[in-house]
Amino acid sequence: MIKVSPVRIVGCFAAVVLLVGAFATPGFMKFDANIEGAREKWWRSDIPQFAESYEWSTWYEGAGTLRAPPLEELKGAAITSYRIGKRNTFFKSYTFCQARYLLKNDSTRAGYAICPGPHVLLREYRAELLATLLALAGVGLLALCILWPNRRMQPTPAGAADPERSAS
Repeated sequence: MIKVSPVRIVGCFAAVVLLVGAFATPGFMKFDANIEGAREKWWRSDIPQFAESYEWSTWYEGAGTLRAPPLEELKGAAITSYRIGKRNTFFKSYTFCQARYLLKNDSTRAGYAICPGPHVLLREYRAELLATLLALAGVGLLALCILWPNRRMQPTPAGAADPERSAS
């Protein structure tokens, strides 16, 4: 009966998990960007999370292509000016549109505005890069588990060293 080391079995299993993860990574990352970029999530705040890391444009007059979200307090409000903020992380690009609203009671308020494009986009080739790195790690680990030499270097049950070891 062939004895296989538990470390080799766990290593092969981890390699297979890395390889399967490499194929699933781009799809999961696109799904995550779609969930994170849902407009309904962004309506809740007047400023984005990590607002200090956004690069903001200057305030432009008018509404441009922006629209007010369908919130009760903004019904009938007019956009007087707007600005757009952008932020990049390694994997994603974020866009947040902010507008100054003139409310029905003649007061002004700055808050979220619906952008013409998506709020969260995957940066080009970043998901593919991560998938490639995971695949390379999986292939490397699998090769290591398969090609690593057996434990012939340990003493035999009688206590003598392996004869092949002493010959080299």
